[in-house]
Amino acid sequence: MTAKRFKKIIAKNWVALGILLSTWLVFFSRTITTKYVYFLDDLKIIFYPLEWAYAQFQSTGDLPLWSNYFGFGHPLLAWGQLGFFTPLHLLLRVISIHPLTILQISIVFYFGIGSLGMYWFLRSQKISPIASVLGATIFTYSGFHIGHLNHVNFYTTTMLLPWLLLLLYRLSIKPSLSSSLPVVIIAAIMTVSGQPQMVLYSFIVAALWLATLFFKTKSRIFLSLCILGIGLLAFCLASLAILPLAEFISATDRADGLSATELLEFSYPPHHVITLLLPYYFGDHNYYWGAKSFQELSAYIGIIPLLLVGVSLFFFRKYRSLKVFGLILLFLGIVFCLGRFSPLYYWLVSIGVIKSIAIPGRFVFLFIIGSSVLAPIGLDNIVEASTRNKIISLVISIVFLLVLFSPFYLYIQTNPNALSYFLSSIALTNFEPILILLGLVAFLPLVFASRSYIKKFRFSYILVILSSITLIAYGWNYTPLTAKDLAYTQSTFIPTVQDYSANSLTPARLYQLQHQSISDRRRTEPISPSLTIHQPIISRGSTMPCLTIPFKLSRDSATHDIVEVALSRGILDPPLRTTAINLNNLTGSSFDVCFDQATVSDERMFLSFTSKGNSGMRLIHQPNPNQDLKAFLVRVDDPSLDQIDRSRKDISIVYSEHGVNSFDRENQQLARHLNVTADASSANWIGALAIGPFRSFVSSLLDDDFDPAHYNSQDIISDSRKIIDLAGITHIVETALIDTDYEYLESSGFKYVSEIKNNNINLRLHMNPSAYPKAWLSKQAIFSPVANETIAAMRRSDFEPRDLVYISGPTPPKKLGSGEAAPLQSTVNITRYDPTVIDINVTTNQLSWLVLTDSTTPQWQTYIDGKLAPQYEAFTFFKAAQVPAGDHVVSFRYESKITNIAVRLTNTALLILIVLIVLSAIRAPRMKKG
Repeated sequence: MTAKRFKKIIAKNWVALGILLSTWLVFFSRTITTKYVYFLDDLKIIFYPLEWAYAQFQSTGDLPLWSNYFGFGHPLLAWGQLGFFTPLHLLLRVISIHPLTILQISIVFYFGIGSLGMYWFLRSQKISPIASVLGATIFTYSGFHIGHLNHVNFYTTTMLLPWLLLLLYRLSIKPSLSSSLPVVIIAAIMTVSGQPQMVLYSFIVAALWLATLFFKTKSRIFLSLCILGIGLLAFCLASLAILPLAEFISATDRADGLSATELLEFSYPPHHVITLLLPYYFGDHNYYWGAKSFQELSAYIGIIPLLLVGVSLFFFRKYRSLKVFGLILLFLGIVFCLGRFSPLYYWLVSIGVIKSIAIPGRFVFLFIIGSSVLAPIGLDNIVEASTRNKIISLVISIVFLLVLFSPFYLYIQTNPNALSYFLSSIALTNFEPILILLGLVAFLPLVFASRSYIKKFRFSYILVILSSITLIAYGWNYTPLTAKDLAYTQSTFIPTVQDYSANSLTPARLYQLQHQSISDRRRTEPISPSLTIHQPIISRGSTMPCLTIPFKLSRDSATHDIVEVALSRGILDPPLRTTAINLNNLTGSSFDVCFDQATVSDERMFLSFTSKGNSGMRLIHQPNPNQDLKAFLVRVDDPSLDQIDRSRKDISIVYSEHGVNSFDRENQQLARHLNVTADASSANWIGALAIGPFRSFVSSLLDDDFDPAHYNSQDIISDSRKIIDLAGITHIVETALIDTDYEYLESSGFKYVSEIKNNNINLRLHMNPSAYPKAWLSKQAIFSPVANETIAAMRRSDFEPRDLVYISGPTPPKKLGSGEAAPLQSTVNITRYDPTVIDINVTTNQLSWLVLTDSTTPQWQTYIDGKLAPQYEAFTFFKAAQVPAGDHVVSFRYESKITNIAVRLTNTALLILIVLIVLSAIRAPRMKKG
């Protein structure tokens, strides 16, 4: 591109690009200034640990084929989560950027290029600059992408999709080698970077776009050949992401597909359409009362884009191909995201066409892209249309909105409390109704003003800027941020755990428990005239700090909107301060209460909650053995001292000092996969596409489901102690309330190591001295090929792992034991413990079974003294080998033939790509001369 051409492009687009840049800077200002970081849900518990592990693999020049730090061992390259080969991440790892910083840079970068890509794609379709800004902001900052911002493996693919659409358009105009190569590169990068489901959805969108272009091109045969070549070369380039995953699927919990129940989970209920305009109608990330779940059903877009999508339905002369593309996406997005509420989707599941596509609500992605295309078309058309056509398009738009929101109308008509809550939600004291009203006001001039007035007063610019402001306001706190210092502060348990791992030469294995004091958190009845709550609190200084109080709101039963909170020295004393909480103004899962720095001394005060009607507000309570801090639940007016005394319960209302948040609990307790940062493995949980037998083992025998209805940490310890020892769990991290009795752990033989206290929460680290070593021998086994039978046997009280190993494998062994009466005399010494090679020196006086308490998959091969031996699993998924008497070296080696093929394919494809790029570069000047 010449300098003159570049200046011309900038001159035409500088205002629009300025709006795009400003939107990007404002939205990510808190991250760009490095004061806050995104550190929530999957970003924290999956992608941050993955980046941590990837950095270690990249530093040694190894592929992340397997890691012993995820669960009991798990393949990473074949997992289908965050791509190891994401180009930006590869580069940042080279310069040793902290893994969490990599993810923050990644978010800001990808959302920036996604916005820019959608802008240039729309501009390539002759959409005006300002309308293209509208499409770009809808695509980038609407509910789907902001709701899934913590899903790193989504945006690393979806934010490149607009560039793929742009490149496919250029390819359709002039199919050639030079126009094909960029398509190959971008398609391969999308595949190696993202989650398979989002890669599939993105390529479906690309295929639909290509189909609309195909019938317009004159070189259909040559275009078809180019597409075939692109697909083949891109597949080969991305084979290191595709083939290992395809090989691994058979070993996962999805090998036989998902059940109908799982396939229909997270369906988008039709009445949830209200969140397109009121994203917090059913609550937020902390407190949510809508369908499952807040994040997966995120789809807000704002009133302006919806009106313009409706407008675009009338005009059909201009942008015909683009409009067909947008309408198809809009239709498919709506039909498929409804899941079990869609007859078509439900039928496809029932006949087995859809077997493994989980979370139908994610099809909202297609709806968002369709809106990103149609809204700009609507804006350009209405600006240029006659008054008559504008009015007709407005009527069609209104009809479109009425049809779209009719399910919500029916919902509130059949639910009086929902209607009452809706009316309170659209009060002008809330910011969403104000933005809707402003959007309507800004939209009307486009309909009734003349074309000259629209251009003179820049009404379209005002509309687009207001739409951007709306999306920023909706999304500003949709994915909460964490203070940088808090996120980067690592657990104080890490040095202790790392020392243990270094001394034992194998990773520590952690198991997280929630004590019953945490699990027993419950909700009170609603505060009302028949229930007043008085909670004793201890002031720590001369003034009362602001307090944060979690709550649950039952909208269906509410008849009164105000709860009064009072501070007093005694239940019957006059209040020192009183404040009123308007429930209509509450959007989160907690509210703050301040008493204007009320002067107090170091003494017990009382926090009282009253309401003149049924408020629907339920406070959260938990057990409390401290007599001085037990809550009073008073159910009579004007209670006597005796009635007050009898109203004292063995609970306390949960509260904390506002702003006192010196640690991230999950981070400090090394929850989920955060154990990776301590060079330890976890016995609790692994994400989607887990090794099937591992998930069954954990869910059946260790029960890491923290549902308080059936979970009890003391029962888990007592009932599963043999399993805990067998699994090589070296450490227990238990979360409990301050002053909780831990005697049950120590009386069970666990050794106290250290603790972390924060507010009213206590984390304690205990070591398990009786944990089995990583590798050990047993003289006797039983062949048990049915996993459920093995798990049932392991539940029996007479189960003794050392005496009898449950073995499974492709074929039964010829002998299950030596048959000798002599006791087993043996030594086991792990001499090499690498991700893909584990060597163990074994000395035994008789035929015996070696058990290595790490996961296995068909890719793990067993060698004894260098010779291939039969592969077995112990206790359904541990590595195992039958070892003859004598001195031997047993090796477990991860050998994936598919991965080796993928490496060769990728290297060959890279070589071909380089050659083609060189040929294209040589040919380009000749073509210009010709």
